[in-house]
Amino acid sequence: MLLGRLSIIPCYPLGRESLLRIITLKLLKEVSRVKERYGADFTYTGAVSEEIIGRCNNIASGARLIDNIINNDLLPAVSTRFLILALEGRTFSAVRCDFKDGAFVCEFTDGEGQSVS
Repeated sequence: MLLGRLSIIPCYPLGRESLLRIITLKLLKEVSRVKERYGADFTYTGAVSEEIIGRCNNIASGARLIDNIINNDLLPAVSTRFLILALEGRTFSAVRCDFKDGAFVCEFTDGEGQSVS
């Protein structure tokens, strides 16, 4: 029997605090990326983190689901707006992401705090 040679390692689901730390680390990576590439501040509300945690309901996927949510839901909303502003020749100094009405939304502002729409 082969089981005598195997070591069983139990994998426990991540708790809420662990998920929140992972989400924070992943979003901080995006904060620094936006600062480096665009020279803009990237902030997000607690509702963004709460929505990501709320979607992490599959115990088997662990933190991989966090990456999927950020890469497939949050970042496309931000990058689409980045591209539109770049094509229009407009600049921005800050991006603030929130979760409202079932979607990730981003507000862009210029150096004077005025909304860039």
